[in-house]
Amino acid sequence: MKSPRIYLYKVTFEEIPDFYWGIHKEKYFGDGYLGSPVTHAWKWDFYTPYLQVCEVFENTDEGWDLAQSVEKRVILNDLDNPLCLNEHCGGYFSLDTCRKAGQIGGSITAKKMNLEKDEKGRSIQAMKGATAGASLKNEHGKSIPGVLGSAVIHRDKDSDGKSIVAKKAGNASLEKKVGLHAPGVASKAGKIGGKVTASQVWESTEDGYRGSAGVVARHNKLRGWDTDARVRIS
Repeated sequence: MKSPRIYLYKVTFEEIPDFYWGIHKEKYFGDGYLGSPVTHAWKWDFYTPYLQVCEVFENTDEGWDLAQSVEKRVILNDLDNPLCLNEHCGGYFSLDTCRKAGQIGGSITAKKMNLEKDEKGRSIQAMKGATAGASLKNEHGKSIPGVLGSAVIHRDKDSDGKSIVAKKAGNASLEKKVGLHAPGVASKAGKIGGKVTASQVWESTEDGYRGSAGVVARHNKLRGWDTDARVRIS
């Protein structure tokens, strides 16, 4: 009678090209083991699985340790292969698993952040985060999140050197007739826009120069800098 084995196996399916890696220590020779999937276990029931023994190891503690190291190596090599049904290995997770976990975690975090409200109905956690972010300043005394955010948003330019993101946002509001392009808004904005704009203080992210939005934009342009390299500070 043949002795039970420790082996590295690969499960494949008759109907689909997916596959699954694993190791197994037999209770008895040929015990009919077909893998131990969790996330994709339904495929074992729906399709026809086949187990291929790829490498056999000594049925000892040392053989088990060696089998684990070989299993880790082959799984990590295929972990991001869309056909590989292994979702994790030794603390490493596939990109698909990480994306799903991020989406779920983000949703849960967002719900928790919005549970507690202040007297104005604003999320207390969000307000704390905004306050903490605003307190982070660089050597010029400028808001680090503001400078980084502005740089990322306005990074891509068109042939005229204008922010692609800003143009898309403006075109979208014009097409949908919302925001400043909503019926009646333009005329009202014309009456109060001057006062509102004049009360705003903007800062150049290049040298910290302050003034209205237009003044700072012209200041940057005269020096050959991006006119959008500015952040509103009040």
